[in-house]
Amino acid sequence: MLIFVFAFMVSAETLEKVHTFGNGLQGWVAVHTDGTIHLVYNNSYQQGPSIEEMGSPKEIVPGLNDMYSPKITVDPNGVPHLVYQKGVGSGATTSWYTTLKDGEWIEPEKIADASELERERAFLPDVAADIEGNVLVSFWTLIFPKTGINTANYLWRNAEGVWSERKSIPEVWWSSTPRVEELNGGFYYLYQPSANDWVVAGPIKAGEEFTGGISTKVNQLELSVLNEGADMAIAKDSTIAVTANLRRLYEGPGGVWASVKENNDFGQPTYLGDLEGSVRGDECNLHPNVAIDEATGAMVVTTQNPIDNRGYFYIYEKGVWSHAQRIYDEDALQIFARSGPTVADIPGPGVIICFRNDTKICMRLLVPDGFTPLFRTTRREPVTPHYLKCFISEKSKKLWSIPSLSFTGSYNFTISDLNGKLLGQYQSKTIQSFNSSLDNYYPGLYIISVIR
Repeated sequence: MLIFVFAFMVSAETLEKVHTFGNGLQGWVAVHTDGTIHLVYNNSYQQGPSIEEMGSPKEIVPGLNDMYSPKITVDPNGVPHLVYQKGVGSGATTSWYTTLKDGEWIEPEKIADASELERERAFLPDVAADIEGNVLVSFWTLIFPKTGINTANYLWRNAEGVWSERKSIPEVWWSSTPRVEELNGGFYYLYQPSANDWVVAGPIKAGEEFTGGISTKVNQLELSVLNEGADMAIAKDSTIAVTANLRRLYEGPGGVWASVKENNDFGQPTYLGDLEGSVRGDECNLHPNVAIDEATGAMVVTTQNPIDNRGYFYIYEKGVWSHAQRIYDEDALQIFARSGPTVADIPGPGVIICFRNDTKICMRLLVPDGFTPLFRTTRREPVTPHYLKCFISEKSKKLWSIPSLSFTGSYNFTISDLNGKLLGQYQSKTIQSFNSSLDNYYPGLYIISVIR
């Protein structure tokens, strides 16, 4: 039997020059529709019309030295809104909100306190805002030992600065890291009613109550044991992209899945593959983020691997997800405590990726070639196809022979069926280890891609 093989190489030219900013553990980037870039890291804030023209860093909260998990959004008027938690790990007991008013950050307003809620943590906040100045914030409350209820929470702040009562949906044993978004005056809420389900509720008007929602169908993957950190993005045409992390088996490994709602429902979610070395417990630090490139329709998911401390990205275009690709080639630490690389759309084709490199916060553009969709520009055209023999002893055990390929070093291999459906992904494999690692494939014809 012959196997048809395509070999692809990653084109690094789509990732433009790295721009380095101040020292920081975590960073977050947001971009207004006018192109203004807003960057926050630690207790510093910078803005500018481009990566090359960012203004000087300014302190947000005088004297604060324990700002973690910052998330910034920009409302339609161009006003930034920031939420963050104080402390990290078991010390993450309060979450806060602030915004720019008359060029100055207002005194932070506490949105969550674990002691007041009889929880051990109140953390991982998110924020969205509309053109009228209404603000929606969310946060997660966690209780240990796990004998009580973990809740996804939200509350409103009106244009006069008055906060509503805290609300939570649903009151179940497991819920995790909710996310919020705003589009054309409608607010959306991403929450987790159970370990194997994520739901998007909305749109609703400011001050209303979220109910129900549309499931991302992640339970149909039939491989998730636990998924925790998540993110969503909404395009102007109401396309919604959701991503979250999971532990594929009870003891690992872990990885990232993504689901896209382009009409009235989410399609079958896609598992983007195991991250090398990830085991039980590591999935809580993957925390992927997602952005939709309005100009091309492409979607970009960024994530981190706590095993190798590196940042990765995936690209989705025309129903197909790419493979995990490095954001930066250095081996320095690129992650910190539930906060991996972040990504934001820019006017025109392309997105900005914000990441940590050792002690510095960095940004770089991922830009397509002209108006070619991002997915197409991450790979070169197929080289001459190779044919190879496959010897099958039984359904669950196969011996793959690849005599015609002479790649040296480690590569990522992906196996798909002829319709492009992803069947398996094998990272950091040599030709020899790739041969021996393949199993559980029926006899048939496959497409194998090879990526550096």
